[in-house]
Amino acid sequence: MRTEKGKRGLKRIGIFLLIVSMLTLSAGCASDEAGGQAGTASLTTGTQEAGTRADETAAAGTQEAVQEEEETDVLVIGGGGAGMVSAIFAASEGAQVILVEKQGILGGNTVMAKGVFGCSASSYQIENGITATAEDQLANYLATYPSGDEDMLRILAEGTGPAADWLMDNGVEFEGVSGDFTLVPKNHSLGSMVTSACREQLDELGVDIRTNTRGTELLTDDSGAVIGAVVSTGDGEYTIYADSVIMATGGFSSNNEMVAEYDPQYAGLGFISSSGNTGDGHRMAEEIGAALVYMDVMKCNPFLYFDEETSSYTMLGTYANPGIVVNLDGQRIGNEHANYYFSPNIMALEDKTVYLIYNEESKGFLEAPDVGAAVCDSVEELARETGIDAEGLLSAIADFAVSAAAGEDEFGRTLFQTDLSEGPYYAVKLTPAMQGTFGGIWIDGETRALDTEGNVIPGLYAAGECAGDGLWGANPVPTDCVFGRIAGINAAAYAKNNS
Repeated sequence: MRTEKGKRGLKRIGIFLLIVSMLTLSAGCASDEAGGQAGTASLTTGTQEAGTRADETAAAGTQEAVQEEEETDVLVIGGGGAGMVSAIFAASEGAQVILVEKQGILGGNTVMAKGVFGCSASSYQIENGITATAEDQLANYLATYPSGDEDMLRILAEGTGPAADWLMDNGVEFEGVSGDFTLVPKNHSLGSMVTSACREQLDELGVDIRTNTRGTELLTDDSGAVIGAVVSTGDGEYTIYADSVIMATGGFSSNNEMVAEYDPQYAGLGFISSSGNTGDGHRMAEEIGAALVYMDVMKCNPFLYFDEETSSYTMLGTYANPGIVVNLDGQRIGNEHANYYFSPNIMALEDKTVYLIYNEESKGFLEAPDVGAAVCDSVEELARETGIDAEGLLSAIADFAVSAAAGEDEFGRTLFQTDLSEGPYYAVKLTPAMQGTFGGIWIDGETRALDTEGNVIPGLYAAGECAGDGLWGANPVPTDCVFGRIAGINAAAYAKNNS
């Protein structure tokens, strides 16, 4: 452990503790503008401003600050998928590990994942006759994310198969393949299975898990190396000295002020991510000189219905939308199969108002087709019900039928599950919301944090959504597994060599 090296930072910390012992403690430094409160990961909605300071305010009322100091080999800040995997592999290398998570439970965004697991050359795929290689998956990544970092995408592609096998060895079950590069999780419960498997391993390895504990400030020694962090609980702050620190605090999708800072078109949107994704780690790392990169790479889910009564979102066929999306003039605004890239088409509208239009035939392609839907026998009646221009809507549906017959339309859409020629018809008002952000602390292929000049910041690693890894959000759960493993192993090795 960093007994001697930690003491090199004690002069700075001693001054800090002297001040807080004389003044009312304010649990939360300038780096905590993003804020957030402990709680369960949920589909949080609306324009709720992340950054509430409930925990800081509570701590501010504590006259006698908690002035503990602890030591460990590796400190992991953030208990989502990347943090859990990082802690597992650091502990597997023999390191003493403390994992802190500001919310009351582990899991972050990962526990909410419902999709498939993107990978290549896993044992499951090989057994099922899938011959696609990691090189093939890399080519697929580069075609899908042409602006992505090829070296980092290669690391991901080469790591996904072993990651899938590791998960299966630890109880995660798959029940089929979908194409060359995806495994279908049992009961579509990818996130819950992954986080449950990780929690079992953390317990078996004896990782010290501390929930309702939030990182507020990174500590460095005179050389600039990271030597630990200040953390905050409802009882006050204390310091954890560590030989290395892994930042795994997630993205900032639930902090709309921060979202709007990096992409103003999304100002005022709600979110469907963990309420803990407020950018804490980004700000903490930036304060000690880390570079933040790819900060405008975000995923805004356009195909959502917002229920005001329950304050919740329902996802409506994001990946295989069968219908068309029209504005109030009844005009289509783009290729509905552009998935997340469709969101800017909505945000560009002055009134931001669009409806998903589909019919009885296409209902089976949607996850929850009846939620919030207007249902009418004719297009004209549907237009009156929704306020959409009837002539425009009739024209859009007629043109869509022609495109369906041709197999392609003016927007480049080539998949037509139905031509929408027959009713009854449905309309759902869409309310986009932030789902994920994929820019953050600049890292290299070893997950080491870099400063604005590209120099390694000794002792600091980052993985998951808080890492600026250049992957553009490709396969988030596999990314957590692949880069969490790298971060854990390398942080443990650094700790061993610098204790």
